[in-house]
Amino acid sequence: MSQRIEPGSGVDTLFNEISQDIFNSSLSLFKKSLLLKQLYNNYVKQPVNTKYIIDKDKKILLEQIFRKKHWLNKKERAFVAEKCGLSPRQVRVWFINKRTRSK
Repeated sequence: MSQRIEPGSGVDTLFNEISQDIFNSSLSLFKKSLLLKQLYNNYVKQPVNTKYIIDKDKKILLEQIFRKKHWLNKKERAFVAEKCGLSPRQVRVWFINKRTRSK
């Protein structure tokens, strides 16, 4: 999710002025939409993706499960996620990566 510009920061005023200039210009609707999209992307702060590091004991548990079964269904994934304290998506990605590395 992106964060909105703080009101009164000065940046939001500049953003509004520039966007009004684009709206009032004689450009085609397509060019206006492209410019507004670029302007919005430049002024909105994007979140930084963080890498989640799995603990050693969680890795050991995942490795043991992987040795028994290379593919987990949805229920098994949810169960393993609960046992490891991870999200089902993290477990899914871990298994995908592990299968890829074990080839």
